[in-house]
Amino acid sequence: MYTLYLHHSYTIKPYSLNQIKLKLDGFLDLTDKWSNDYGDGWQSLKLSGFFKILNHIEDTAIEFISHFKKSNDYYHVNKVNAQLQMVHFFYEKYDIIFKNAKVNLNYKSNTIKLLDLERKVS
Repeated sequence: MYTLYLHHSYTIKPYSLNQIKLKLDGFLDLTDKWSNDYGDGWQSLKLSGFFKILNHIEDTAIEFISHFKKSNDYYHVNKVNAQLQMVHFFYEKYDIIFKNAKVNLNYKSNTIKLLDLERKVS
């Protein structure tokens, strides 16, 4: 997507170019945050970040497709549609994986004894 942006930035109208650039910047910002390792407690944020990245790619692809259709450049429309199909494939694949995942709730049944109040301190 980014190479398409660089190659066609001179032919895209300024408003559309700005829209595409905003989508790409959001994508790059999210990939930087998503690739960092924050520890075990952050899996849900990484998971939602993964789907946000896919959303940014999808939005960028839709912006490119509308531009290329207006320009009658159907070679690039087909090229971006192929990338959009890959995004939809990832959506479907990971949605199935996450729906079938088993969540470990053992941590809720474990108790920790912090202080014994009956024991006298001398």
